[in-house]
Amino acid sequence: MKSYIKIFFDNEVLAYLFFGVATTLVAVSTRLLVFHWTDQEQLATIIGNIAGIIFAFVTNDTIVFKQERKGWFKRLIAFWNCPSWNSST
Repeated sequence: MKSYIKIFFDNEVLAYLFFGVATTLVAVSTRLLVFHWTDQEQLATIIGNIAGIIFAFVTNDTIVFKQERKGWFKRLIAFWNCPSWNSST
């Protein structure tokens, strides 16, 4: 069983898809929990999005693409400032 899991996560495409789904689950569950605790939709959305972005960065950086720890902050800033977020169209 361990060998199948290793093969699965050694494939970047499969690992990326898996952690994409996991990121969605983290963002949605965080949003639901924060909304349950505070009844503030905007706060829940902001915190859920931040949790999802941080989770996506950490998993993509360390597990999917197996980056070195050196330069992680620069990659985090680049990841956070994704060009598609800044489009005006």
